[in-house]
Amino acid sequence: MYYPLKSSEYMKINGDPPELGFWQKGLGPVNMTPAVNEIVWLTGEKVKPWEFNVKFKQGECPSRICYKFLIRDDGADTTVWEREPSRFLDIQDPSGYRGELGNSGSNSTRNASKCFVVNGHVEKADANFVGGLTFDKIGDLGIHIGPYP
Repeated sequence: MYYPLKSSEYMKINGDPPELGFWQKGLGPVNMTPAVNEIVWLTGEKVKPWEFNVKFKQGECPSRICYKFLIRDDGADTTVWEREPSRFLDIQDPSGYRGELGNSGSNSTRNASKCFVVNGHVEKADANFVGGLTFDKIGDLGIHIGPYP
């Protein structure tokens, strides 16, 4: 995730499973780190995104991971949580993989929740951190209504 921050701010992640902080049940939120190298971002600009790496033992990776980002400023003692809905990483059945990452020229699934494990790992890039946004979900239609800043 890329988000320009003040020098006193940093990104954190929280979610389920416990490796992502387990929704603050004594474990999280978990600090993210700025990337060492620049990458070309979803907008085409070069950035150093915020990163979080997690490892699971073979056979123990959940098929669905739910999470949110937040920005923490210890000096001002403020936290801005990403507004709902939560983000998801849904591990897809490997038999459905058709080389999408290689065909796209990337090793990262960008701004999508459905991801494949490729060569033993998943690289997922998210964008559009929005704090201070409120909206409503309409039934089970997958429609959300509200203002966008």
